Amino acid sequence: MKHAITIIRNFRSQALQLFDTYSEEQLNQVPEGFNNNILWNLGHLIASDQQIWYMASNHPLRIDKPFIDTFRRGTKPEQPYDAATIQQVKNFMIQPIDDFVADYNTGMFSEYNTWTPLVGGPVTSLDEAIAFSAFHHGLHASAINRIRKFIG
Repeated sequence: MKHAITIIRNFRSQALQLFDTYSEEQLNQVPEGFNNNILWNLGHLIASDQQIWYMASNHPLRIDKPFIDTFRRGTKPEQPYDAATIQQVKNFMIQPIDDFVADYNTGMFSEYNTWTPLVGGPVTSLDEAIAFSAFHHGLHASAINRIRKFIG
């Protein structure tokens, strides 16, 4: 678990630099041939972790449901995200990981509901979900890097 969390935390720490590197317009840009943008990819990772860590363990989400609904699987940016949403994504890059580690260390995660991602086999435990999350971050890191080639 520790190694996967380190991978996730390192990616998100590095991804915070994107907020300083790119303008609001660039973060919102959906290049031709793409369905999403940098902001959606980052928000999606945050939302997905909440769902596969907390919701699949029958615990309340640590992030408001409207945020989750905006970035969950199957969504895409319908319009540019406003400054408040951009700030929310930025604010949620690290703190939810710290909250999760604290919750994990209390032993509160005693059950887990199996689910199957679009890629790979069934995820049957929280530890498998954490490992999947590290893999998922890698997929979206690649997507973000491809998008970056097309935006200023």
